[in-house]
Amino acid sequence: MVSIPGLGDTSGRAESMLGRRLRPWWGVYPGSLIARGVVGAIVFGVIIYGAHQVRAGELDLAATGLEDSRELIDLVALGVGGAALLGVLYKIVQIAVGAFDLFFRRSVEGRLVQAQERRTGDFLPGIVQMVWFRSRDSSGMNRSVRRRTRYEVVLSTPHGPKSWNVNSRHFAELRGRPGGSVRLRVSPLLGYVSRAEALE
Repeated sequence: MVSIPGLGDTSGRAESMLGRRLRPWWGVYPGSLIARGVVGAIVFGVIIYGAHQVRAGELDLAATGLEDSRELIDLVALGVGGAALLGVLYKIVQIAVGAFDLFFRRSVEGRLVQAQERRTGDFLPGIVQMVWFRSRDSSGMNRSVRRRTRYEVVLSTPHGPKSWNVNSRHFAELRGRPGGSVRLRVSPLLGYVSRAEALE
């Protein structure tokens, strides 16, 4: 891996309170992001192809009884194709970010301030969490089932306190070492932690 200065280690109070990063794809494994980007780009590409076929007259509307709605169908196909094109561009950015972070890492050292299991909305008062997450959504599913869990470590660094998401294995290794020195290997854009080790 090549080490470069980091771009993805900032942590805001709002992000910490919400129990999730506001930056897209934060903490995601780069390979997974690439795979999702490729699949998404293919899906959007198929949609674009279908929309093009409709506008090119390849769809026999006479056989479906929709010939009188040709202009409306063409307009809808144009809108769908345009939206799918934006989707492809989004997925290309996703692939590019994942590819960049797949090869670059940097080391971050600091004192472990906190290691805790976080859940979405855990900053809310207990009574609010109990009422909200025990209720059911529009599909009838209990909201607590959809509540995401992540493992967060906070380090005191020369640039101030910074936080990262880690996997359960790294979390288990670090949670019992509060105040100890820790070294993380992180990717610059996604903040993906590929390695975590206690130095003491």
